[in-house]
Amino acid sequence: MDPVIIKILEQTPSAAAIIVVAYLFLKAEATRETIRIENAKALEEKREEHERAINNMWAGMYKNLSEAIIANQKATLEALQQHETAAVDRYRRMRITQGILRKKKPN
Repeated sequence: MDPVIIKILEQTPSAAAIIVVAYLFLKAEATRETIRIENAKALEEKREEHERAINNMWAGMYKNLSEAIIANQKATLEALQQHETAAVDRYRRMRITQGILRKKKPN
């Protein structure tokens, strides 16, 4: 240390105590800040991982929902087509359709 600083510290021991306390406080604050930064990085990584998991969950849910809607629409369309085919077959067997068509046709 500088001899001037040593002389000042010898003459004012309370100043030395204040300087030591301030030094220890600043050192503890630097350590605390370093730990806080590391914890913040770890917390951000966990948050991002959680956000990705939530986004994947929503994407899977929407995919399943859209697949279910499409399958339901296909099943409904198929049922309607089968109903239409069955109705036409019934009308042919009952000869209703031919009679109605004959009545509608002008002679």
